[in-house]
Amino acid sequence: MTQRRTNLTIIVDRADAVATSPPVAWAVEQLRTALAGRGMGIHVEEGLGSPAGHPAVVVAGPRSPVARDLLGNAGVTLPAGPEALALVPGWPAASSDPNSRERQPVVLVCGSDARGLVYALLEMADRLSHAVDPAASLHALLPEGRPYGVLFRVWPGTHRLLLWGDPVTGRGYGRAFSFCGAQGAEFFEPLSFSGRRGSGLPEGRDPYRDDALRLPGPHGEWEKFGYTYRLWGRLLYNPDAPAETWRRALRHEFGPGAEAAEAALAHASRILPLVTTAHHPSAANNNYWPEIYTNMPILGEGRKRSPSEAGLSLPYPSHPYGDTASPKRFGNVSALDPELFSSVDEYVEELVEAGSGTSTYSSTPPGPVAARDRAPGAKGVPTNDVALGAENVGRRSGRYSPIEVARWLEDLAAAATEHLAAATAQVPDARAPAFRRWAIDVRLEAALGRFYAEKLRAAVGYSIYTRVGDVPSLQDAVVRYRAARDAWAEAARFAQGVYKEDLTFGPELHLRGHWADRLAAIDADVQEMAAVLHNAPTAPSPADTPRRGAGAGHVSLRTALEERRPQGALEHTLPATFTPGQPLSLEIRSAGSSTDPASQAPAAVRLHYRHVTQAERFQVAEMGPAAGAGAAFRGAIPASYTDTRYPLQYYFEAHDAQGRAWLWPGLNGDLANQPYFVVRSPSAPGGDPDQR
Repeated sequence: MTQRRTNLTIIVDRADAVATSPPVAWAVEQLRTALAGRGMGIHVEEGLGSPAGHPAVVVAGPRSPVARDLLGNAGVTLPAGPEALALVPGWPAASSDPNSRERQPVVLVCGSDARGLVYALLEMADRLSHAVDPAASLHALLPEGRPYGVLFRVWPGTHRLLLWGDPVTGRGYGRAFSFCGAQGAEFFEPLSFSGRRGSGLPEGRDPYRDDALRLPGPHGEWEKFGYTYRLWGRLLYNPDAPAETWRRALRHEFGPGAEAAEAALAHASRILPLVTTAHHPSAANNNYWPEIYTNMPILGEGRKRSPSEAGLSLPYPSHPYGDTASPKRFGNVSALDPELFSSVDEYVEELVEAGSGTSTYSSTPPGPVAARDRAPGAKGVPTNDVALGAENVGRRSGRYSPIEVARWLEDLAAAATEHLAAATAQVPDARAPAFRRWAIDVRLEAALGRFYAEKLRAAVGYSIYTRVGDVPSLQDAVVRYRAARDAWAEAARFAQGVYKEDLTFGPELHLRGHWADRLAAIDADVQEMAAVLHNAPTAPSPADTPRRGAGAGHVSLRTALEERRPQGALEHTLPATFTPGQPLSLEIRSAGSSTDPASQAPAAVRLHYRHVTQAERFQVAEMGPAAGAGAAFRGAIPASYTDTRYPLQYYFEAHDAQGRAWLWPGLNGDLANQPYFVVRSPSAPGGDPDQR
């Protein structure tokens, strides 16, 4: 393996009052001393540039323009409270070539105040001084041979109030938390933040308004989550634990209705994690609370407007999602995993470009591999990909679309409702407090699933209208948005009289309140979309249809709703290990029968790969036909890329003859599997091959 550089630049923003305070200056010196003790060459600079090839640590307070840029690019919001801190990886502004091997990482060390910044600097000093490769540890936690353990932490955010319990997803989490030799996870109780930061109420943390649903004792509120704790405890310790270990307690509580109650909550529990994964307007769990969601508008960016300005009877409120890239509206929200999921606007862009017969891929000279240029916060279809040739013009990506996510959400909500009805008929007493607590949360989560499903569809329809002027798509979008609003109103009715009117998880308005409080913002956005429809032309002219292509008129919400992903089964053998500095050959072939119309054989395959570090972008390479019988493709991760101390992560994107695409391994039917392959070097410790 090649020798890595061991120089590091510490850049202090001298124009920032927090970064230049005496306590921070002391902490910077602690960082410099710790690194000098590791034999690193340390440069402390006041400017914003760094020497070519040197990794850098940028020290700044929250008002620094550098901090704002790096935080915004990474999609991170620094909490406004005292002693908050952030360690955010990024890239030097001067590094314009994403493929350069000289391109080195930057880490923003930021604090909301001097004490927070001191804590952040000391954390960075500790991390770098104990790392095998200090420079590499700037941007990744999972190199092979690391002298420290990695323990994940599960914070309340997606679920901080409603009951969670899904054995299938729990098994998936149990396996994921040993990823590349990690040591597991610690779990924070859902009510960890209830009543915190000065938002406590005289009645304490118990969220129930209905006295019959409150658990006994002065601190009984946590006992609601006994089933949640039991699943986490069993499945984090052993993902293959037998179901009997939690069903005994369920049968004691619900009798013959136990398995139906388990299935109802299991399906309901997948709804909000799916929403969080596929649509993530803020990386801060103190901003994004999908249980009691502050509406992000489909049309505007959420600035405060008077009723007269908006032409509405209600004010159009602001929202807390500051780290969504501009424009800060629903269709532009990135997924938590943008490699697997497309945003609304990205999806519509692909539909339009595929329909128009024009390509959004570059026409640069063909090469064996190029980096996918999807910088943090960047939107739209990638434009720095491998050259594809005329036969691939307008080719779609295999990412999961908002329409597919909406279908999953609706199916999960329907299954949860169906199993709950069965459980209600089977339990000894459907009016017992334990079952009522269970049932109300399942109903709430199912209603939320229907809300997000319909809002995603409405956003797709509106985006199609703005791109190609298809008025029927706008008409359907209004219908879908009103259906979403009705689903949210149903959730508010379910919760009325059950949960308190002011559920407090922080002092900000978006961290407290009730489902009913959120209806006004949803209504305002629905009304504005209806006003756009009222003023829309009945027959749009070309002047009203920006970037409209020859086939773009065929793009509509209705055709998008009818579209289905190809079901091509593929076969791939995961290599046992890879050898650093040697190419890693990979082959994939069709496993389906050519006579089975539901099993598509790929006409082309792309390989997506990267080191196991989120500071790097995926690389993309076209795979060529492999020798032998059957539809097989072969490619390789080049030797220059395998010269690394990190595991390799990859997946395949297959395309059929009609240009449709799917991912392999992708997500399975229960959405709980690892959608990537991971291969480790021989220096990695042994373990379960399923966890590689």
